[in-house]
Amino acid sequence: MTTGTLFTEDFLQRGLAESPVWQSVPEADIIAFWQALQRSLDAVNDPHALNEAQTEERVIRPMLTALGWGGTFSVQEKMTGRMQRDVPDYFLFPDSAAFALADAAKGKDAKLRHAIAVGDAKAWSIALDGQGTGAAKDETAAGQILRYLLDAEKINRGVQWAVLTSGRIWRLYYAGGRAPLDDYFEADLADILARPGAQPQLRLAGAIAEADEARRARLLKTFFLAFRRPAFLPDAALQGRTFHAFALDEGRKWETNVRADLSRTVFNDVFPGLIRALAMADKAAPKPLTPVYLASVREAALTALYRLLFALYAEDRDLLPSRDRKYDDYSLSHIRDDIARRLDSEDKLSARATPYWDHAAGLFRIIDEGDESIGVPPYNGGLFAKTRAPLLDTAKLSDSAFAPLLDKLSRTLKNGRLVRINYRDLSVRELGAIYERLLEYEPVANATAEAGIEVRLNAFGRKNTGSYYTPDELVTLIIGRTIGPLIEERLVAFKEKLTALKSDRQEITVRLAELQKLDPAERILDLKVCDPAMGSGHFLVSLIDHLALQAFVNLRPECLTGTWAQGVYASPLAERLAAIRARIEAEADQHKWTIRPEQLTDQNLIKRMVLKRC
Repeated sequence: MTTGTLFTEDFLQRGLAESPVWQSVPEADIIAFWQALQRSLDAVNDPHALNEAQTEERVIRPMLTALGWGGTFSVQEKMTGRMQRDVPDYFLFPDSAAFALADAAKGKDAKLRHAIAVGDAKAWSIALDGQGTGAAKDETAAGQILRYLLDAEKINRGVQWAVLTSGRIWRLYYAGGRAPLDDYFEADLADILARPGAQPQLRLAGAIAEADEARRARLLKTFFLAFRRPAFLPDAALQGRTFHAFALDEGRKWETNVRADLSRTVFNDVFPGLIRALAMADKAAPKPLTPVYLASVREAALTALYRLLFALYAEDRDLLPSRDRKYDDYSLSHIRDDIARRLDSEDKLSARATPYWDHAAGLFRIIDEGDESIGVPPYNGGLFAKTRAPLLDTAKLSDSAFAPLLDKLSRTLKNGRLVRINYRDLSVRELGAIYERLLEYEPVANATAEAGIEVRLNAFGRKNTGSYYTPDELVTLIIGRTIGPLIEERLVAFKEKLTALKSDRQEITVRLAELQKLDPAERILDLKVCDPAMGSGHFLVSLIDHLALQAFVNLRPECLTGTWAQGVYASPLAERLAAIRARIEAEADQHKWTIRPEQLTDQNLIKRMVLKRC
């Protein structure tokens, strides 16, 4: 199984197999790699019983060698005691020459200048997002590797990648991602190699067994391509790009193409279609249609559209419990798949019955109010409130009116055939850009147009609302120039206090309490940011990612290394996160909400805190 949002699902499922790098790898290399992994794991009686050092020696290092890193990675020797060096377990080098130069260099920073990536290892059974799995009791393994990566990038801009592994789970992190907390690629080797304990041991037969074997073979090759040493090096077959740069570029192309297709569909078909269908279904619609009434229809259509987009996005990203059997019959995916089947078979759709619209409306009530019986907590964010657009309750769309519109949001034409749109690969920024452009469109009465309504472009729509999309590059620059110095002030103040308290004669508990008052993670979350012309929130979405990352990596500030407070200082934010997690788990148990452990990781809880506090 592979997870994470670094590479798009479409690229991994379809685009990668058509790429030159996939086709250029000899089958013999994949077989040899598979055999090497099996030998390594077969030599271990129970990998769950291995501690970190044993996992490194018996599993991880043989795997690194099988991935082509033999002779090009260094293992960091750690000192014990208060002066323990907080450094990554591995520096990964492009070739043996770079390794030799690093080997001769003195000090971590000097060695790092020759590296292309850093790596860290954990025990086989470790959950990489579990608290206490990092270098201290209040740190996760994910937080530790991100801290290593961002620190390494300051010393050597060429170090953009980090590998975090427990031997079983392998993650690839990218420093240059829009949201490094989420932008990783993860592979589960136990699943890929069908090792015991990876998943329920089902008795697969016939075509199902063959499909599962084909799936694991594809994942094995994907894993090999993503983590082997050549993936980090320029490749002539990829126009001088690394495999990772190629994968990111292809993912962006897919995202751009899907966004462009979705935008055209929304502007040309879905939004106008919803406006006309709602007006036709409303028995109380005035005759003739008035500007005031058409404005209310426009608002209702916009609300319906973004309820649909929210549900599609939330289900594909597992924000709604789409994998839970209690929920799946009530999901939007349930009817989008049924609609696709019926349209493809040219089945007749009723012009009077409204079961598809009723199904969607029922799901929207569940999202707004929650439903304990199927594991959904209440979201009550306003978008799904019953008072938001009363017309959506009185003007019900028939299957023949609604089904084709939902299908247009569900599938796109690719290489001559309709394929399902995976909203997992679309960023919330892309959906925001569509929203801002929709503000340019307005319905007007026109007796010659379909349903007597023309949906036209208002050149002053965005000007009147001040809705202009801000490019990512400008957003990054603004955040760096405005928020960056404020974060740096907090880091400097903490560091200065740490130094001042070194010679203080008070009890260490008193000094630690004084230091906690300037805790950088806590003080970053004390920032308050106002964007009064927020539009679709593009700047604020990026700001959430930035502040969350900075708070996350400063749960254990890098400046503690080698000081009097190392090993004894704990960020008060860690205790807050534990309390929030416990409260959510208790509420989930009480109300029978479906909450997966990965939804309650420190990084996700910190994002929640940024939203609430900043």
